[in-house]
Amino acid sequence: MKRWIQEDIGDDIPFAGIDVQEWMVDMDTLKKVIRRAGNSAPGPDGIPYKAWQALGDLGLQVLFGVLGEIGNEDLNELLKEGDVDAGEGEHSFNLGLMIFLPKKISGTDPLMGDYYTPNDVRPLMVVNTDNRLLANALRHKWEPMLDRWISANQQGFLPNRSMASNIVEVDHQAHLRAAGNKKAGILLLDFKAAFPSINHSFMHIILEALGLPAWVLNSIKNLYCDHRCSVNFGSTSIKGFDILSGIRQGCPISPLIFATVLDIALRRLQRIVPNATVKAFADDIAIVVDDVEEALGLLEEFFRDLEQIAGLDLNKKKCILIPLWQGDLREIQNDIARKFQFWAPIQVEYKGMYLGTLIGPESNEHFWDKAVKKFMEAATAWGKLGLGLQYTTVAYTTYILPRLSFLAQFKVPSKEVYEAELKALRRMIPGPYNWCLKDDCYLLGKCYGQARSFPT
Repeated sequence: MKRWIQEDIGDDIPFAGIDVQEWMVDMDTLKKVIRRAGNSAPGPDGIPYKAWQALGDLGLQVLFGVLGEIGNEDLNELLKEGDVDAGEGEHSFNLGLMIFLPKKISGTDPLMGDYYTPNDVRPLMVVNTDNRLLANALRHKWEPMLDRWISANQQGFLPNRSMASNIVEVDHQAHLRAAGNKKAGILLLDFKAAFPSINHSFMHIILEALGLPAWVLNSIKNLYCDHRCSVNFGSTSIKGFDILSGIRQGCPISPLIFATVLDIALRRLQRIVPNATVKAFADDIAIVVDDVEEALGLLEEFFRDLEQIAGLDLNKKKCILIPLWQGDLREIQNDIARKFQFWAPIQVEYKGMYLGTLIGPESNEHFWDKAVKKFMEAATAWGKLGLGLQYTTVAYTTYILPRLSFLAQFKVPSKEVYEAELKALRRMIPGPYNWCLKDDCYLLGKCYGQARSFPT
C-alpha cells in the first residue's frame, strides 16, 4: 500500500493545507438536508425523517450540536458511556437494520418458491434517520471538494458525471481500436461484492494519505465505529453481528467515500496501461486496451495487489474479454488460459453487458433482446391488474417504458422493438378485436379527452 501511495499520490498531497473550517458543515446546509429528507424507512429506533422536520429549530439545534462533535476522536467512548440502553461497551449510534435486496433468483423450491443465496442479494444497512441526516450533511459539504480529486475515469456517484458517457466512450474507443489493431480488446471486470468487501484499514489509510484533516478522518471513523446490525424476521428482531468491512450501503456519504478511495486504483490502472481507456461507474470497470496479452500480464499483478490491500477480489468467472479481432473464441480462451493461469476463468465473447447495454462486435443483433423480454414481462404483469387508462398510463411511463428508453439513447429501436411496444400496449389495455387503432394509445390526451397519453 505504501508503494501505491508513493507512486500514485506522491508528495503532492491533494488536500494538505486546507483549513479544517472548510470541511465543517454550517447550519444552513444541515437545515437544507433536513428539509429535503424523503420518506424512506426509519432505522432501529423507528423515528422517521418527518419527526426531525416537525421538530423545527429544536431538531436542527440538536443535530447541529452532534455535528460539532462528530469529528471528536473520543466520540466513540463518549457514546458508549452515554448510551445506557446498549450492551456493555456498545452504543447504538451506528446500529442498523440489515436488509437483503434480491439481485437475481438463485433457484426455485417446489414448496417455498424462489430463493436467494448470499451471493445473489445486496445487503442494505438502514441506520437511524439522525445518523443519515448527519452523514448527508457531511456529503453535501465534502462532495465539491473531493470531486476535485476523483478522476474522470470514475463517472459514478458525483454530480455532472454520466453513466451514458461511459457507455458511449467505451464503445467509441473499441471501434477506433478495432479499425486498425488486431490485438485490441475490451475487458469488462466484475468484483465479488465490492461494496461489502472493501477493507476499512485501506479506506482510512488512503483518506489520510490524501491529506484530509484529522477532524474529517475522525468523522468517518466515528460513522464506522461499533457498526452493528440487527436482523428482523417478521415481527421478531434478533441481535445481528458486527460489520467489520465494506462501506455502509444505504448511508448517504458511503458512495462518495467509495469513489474517493477507489480512485487511487483507477489512477494506477491508467498509469500501468497508459494507452488504455479506463472507465468506471462505481465498481463496474471497463478497460479498452491496444494489446490484450500485454494488458493481461500487467493487470494480473495489479489485481493481486488490490485484493491483498483493499479486499476487492475479481469474480473472474463473470469477467468478460471481448476480442476486437476475428478468431475462434475457444482457441482464444485456451490460449489465454495457457499463458495466464490467473485469467483462465475469464469468459471470452464477442459481446458483453456493460452498465445495462450490450457492447462488442456481435452486440447489434442481440442489443434489444434482454430489454424487450423484460419490457414484455412487465407489461403483462401490470396489464393483469386492471388499473384503468389513467393509472395504466402512469405505470407504463414510470415502470415499463424506461426498460426500452434507456437503450434508445444509444441505438435506434428496430422494427421488432416497435412491434413489441404495440403488443405490450394491447396487453395492458385489452379489449375486443380492433377496438382501437395502433396510434390511438399515443393520442389519448390530445384527441380523446383523457388525462394522459401513452408515450412511445
